[in-house]
Order: sequence, then structure tokens, then C-alpha cells
Amino acid sequence: MADSKAQVMEILSDPLSDITRKERRNLLLASTVGVYVSWTGLVPTQIATLGIVLSINEQRNFLVLLSIVILYFLVAFITYGVADYFIYREKRRNYEVGVESEILQYAGSGPPHPEDPEEVVPHIAWVYRWSKGLARVRLLVEYGVPVSLCVTSIAMLLFFTQIQE
Repeated sequence: MADSKAQVMEILSDPLSDITRKERRNLLLASTVGVYVSWTGLVPTQIATLGIVLSINEQRNFLVLLSIVILYFLVAFITYGVADYFIYREKRRNYEVGVESEILQYAGSGPPHPEDPEEVVPHIAWVYRWSKGLARVRLLVEYGVPVSLCVTSIAMLLFFTQIQE
């Protein structure tokens, strides 16, 4: 595994693709707008530039529509995110299988390059100690925070927002 350091850096790199990042951004923005609308009570009672006044039912419909938009971004984010997670897990598994085969080869026939043992198994022990914990924290930040904000936003919009008469 001459390129094992490159593989380590690859599995520690960003697990989200560009499209998943964009969906995550959209989910965070829409959820933040939802929380803001609910928290401040700024349900639009009128659209002043068009001279349209919203009734109580129309305001409720606006909240439901905003919740549906947020839910759409959640579904899109989860769809792309799960695919990225499976790709990340496959990269990690391939790396671990490669390291294991190098260790077995080393044990059976001696090191292929005794002057550079790091070429076989890189000497970065902290990666092995901390990588699973780091992966869990990253999973929480990358996936948990946006999903939690989304669920909070939808709950606030549908159940706690005061509609103005």
C-alpha cells in the first residue's frame, strides 16, 4: 500500500459531495427561516406591494407550505446524504482491508521495504485511536444538526406559531 497515506487522507476528507452540501445548505437556510417566522411571529398578514391581505386560513396555509418546502429539503438531503455515507463506508472498508492484507503480507514474508516501514502501514496512531470517534462527531455535525434544526422548525411552524387576525 504505497499510497496508504493518501488513502488515510481520503477517508478523513469531506464525506459529503457537492450536491449534498448544497442540499444541506438549503435545508439549513429554509429551517432557519421557519424558526425565524415562528419565533418572531412574522407570519405575513399582508403582502403590501400587491395589496393582498391574508386571512387566518391563508396564513395557516402559508405555514404549512413553508413546512412542506422544509420537508422537501430534508428528504433531498437525507437521500443524497445516505448515498454519500455508503460511499464513505466503502472507502473506509477498502482501506481497512488493504491495511489488513499488508499486515498479513508483512507477517508472512518480511517487510517489502525495511528501510521505510511507514510505506506498509503508516505511523499515524492517532488516526486509528480517534478516527471512529471523529467519524461519530462529524456525523453528528454534518447530519444531526441540520436534521434537528429542520424538525424543530417544522414543529414550531405547525404547532407553536401564533396566527394574527
